[in-house]
Amino acid sequence: MDEEDEDVNVNQLMDTDIPRQHQFGADSTGIDGTTAIVAEPQPLPTRIVTPSPYGHHTRGPSSARFRNALGRVTTHPTSDAEAWTALFTEVQTCWKQLQQSGQLHLPSADTQAKFDWLVSCYGSLLQHFPYAVSYWVQLGEILLEASAQPGEPAGPKSVTTAVDTSRAWLAEGQLEQVLRQTLNYKTGAEFGIVWDSVDETADNDGKQANDDDHLRELSFLHPPQQN
Repeated sequence: MDEEDEDVNVNQLMDTDIPRQHQFGADSTGIDGTTAIVAEPQPLPTRIVTPSPYGHHTRGPSSARFRNALGRVTTHPTSDAEAWTALFTEVQTCWKQLQQSGQLHLPSADTQAKFDWLVSCYGSLLQHFPYAVSYWVQLGEILLEASAQPGEPAGPKSVTTAVDTSRAWLAEGQLEQVLRQTLNYKTGAEFGIVWDSVDETADNDGKQANDDDHLRELSFLHPPQQN
């Protein structure tokens, strides 16, 4: 192949290679006057996908430990912090493997199943612990990388490689949902932390005190140690 053939224009590729059925969302005009596709928010899963697509979760020496942790968080999702920590130590390991495999952006049913499982673990935990900020950040970083397009820092390395655009657009929609829930930029009250500024001092003080107590109750949930 000639060098001129390898010099692919990224913008042209983005215009032609992404099927229209994956460009879901509304048009938005940026500050430079161009029109971009804004992904519609996609709901996060609230239950962990079972069975796990990772073979070592169902067989091998480490499978018993994984099944034990999964069973405990399923049975006692709001009280077993030790099991959640053990589960997310495994989740982080699996994510690093997927990152380093070079398969994240490539069309693959196996990769899609593994990615869906990872996101479902975060979705389940955050369903029960919506104030676990560090896990919102971790999930946001995962979705940001998965939604990256050719030419972006975390995107596919080669613009000539086949890219699973459906996975990228779903991840972007889920990232949009994460941002709306945590930043309240859409409605200002979806996450339940930003209270209405109504002059009801006594009621607001009591509501804030209850919220502070709730945060303290959830303080036992710490992010897993990073190796």
